[in-house]
Amino acid sequence: MSVSQEKSSKNVIGVVILVFVTIAVFTPIMIFWVNTPQNHRGLFGATLRYYTKGTERLYFEEYSKSMAQDMREIGIDVTELPLEYAVFLENIFRDKDFDLAIIELEGTTSPHLEYLFKQGASLNIFKFNDTYDEGYTTDLLNNISKTTDFYERKNMFYSVQTHLMTNIMPMVPLFTPVRTFVYWDNLRYFDSRFGLADSLPYMQFSGIHQSQTTVDELNIGVLGKWIDFNPLTVIENGEKLVLSLIMDKLTTLDEKGTPTPYGLIDDWDYVNSTFLKLHVRTDAIWQTDCDGFYENEPFTAKDVIFTLDLMLDQHANLNYEKLKWIDSYEIDTINNNYVNVYIDSDPYTIEKEPYAFAMEDLSVYPYPEHYLNVSSRWEKFGEFPFGTGKYVTL
Repeated sequence: MSVSQEKSSKNVIGVVILVFVTIAVFTPIMIFWVNTPQNHRGLFGATLRYYTKGTERLYFEEYSKSMAQDMREIGIDVTELPLEYAVFLENIFRDKDFDLAIIELEGTTSPHLEYLFKQGASLNIFKFNDTYDEGYTTDLLNNISKTTDFYERKNMFYSVQTHLMTNIMPMVPLFTPVRTFVYWDNLRYFDSRFGLADSLPYMQFSGIHQSQTTVDELNIGVLGKWIDFNPLTVIENGEKLVLSLIMDKLTTLDEKGTPTPYGLIDDWDYVNSTFLKLHVRTDAIWQTDCDGFYENEPFTAKDVIFTLDLMLDQHANLNYEKLKWIDSYEIDTINNNYVNVYIDSDPYTIEKEPYAFAMEDLSVYPYPEHYLNVSSRWEKFGEFPFGTGKYVTL
């Protein structure tokens, strides 16, 4: 046999062996593929966990289905696993047991991305640190918090988003859920932009709809249970709805997230870029507590101080970092209808630094100092809340 014939024989043998190996590898895969339903043909397995927000699934489930579909298309078989809120938090925040996570920053105010993408931040579940980009993200976020011009700040948010998605990529955009309000066409003057609490005084029925028996009663269907009405710990939409009816916030924001003078803080003035003077409404009255201890108790600057104490207490408030820009605060010594707030958005610099979102961040429900200064009343307040709002619970 010539040398060329010998090499040719070896090549043929090599090809035959390769064919047998290929068949051996891919035959089980093809058998699996043919005998497995189309939506479970992944070559790898994964579990996609999401929390259900109590009894609600809402768009969290839709996020899960959207991602599961995309993952199955690239050969990853996904098992969707809804979890109760407390279990989900343990997996994500305590154990950091995940490969991919979605965190939603709710609200109409500017998103506080520094919770997620700053080294050591409370929601920094990605273990993001400055070594990823030599502190560039931190610098961008710091500049946003000090920029008071809305359009300039908006462009800076786009810069952060582009930088994270292009150079760091710990996140990608999904979709914005559509929230709808459904009501009978005989209900007049409800405006979803202003919410139920501000629409109710003007709402009326123009007639009787199917199964309706009276025009003097409004029945509202809300997904979710009513468990706890403490504003610091509410998670259910039903709880949030009740609070919005019976409580006013310190500052009230319009539909675009702009502060208005219609909250319990009815006026404010920046004495300078780091000194904010808040005027407390003098005509607001607390509703009577469930024990009947206090009637016609006025809302005062003491309630503002008490509320800020709670909001900044890391043992009481999971999101205490939201107000970390507050350096100190006090009731004004000349006029006790004012609260002086001193600002420093960056305590690591010598100079006091301004903060752009101060009035937005003060859009929180207040706490009655006169009632809750007795610790044994907290549990009862969570069950029978009261505020300074237009409506009372019965």
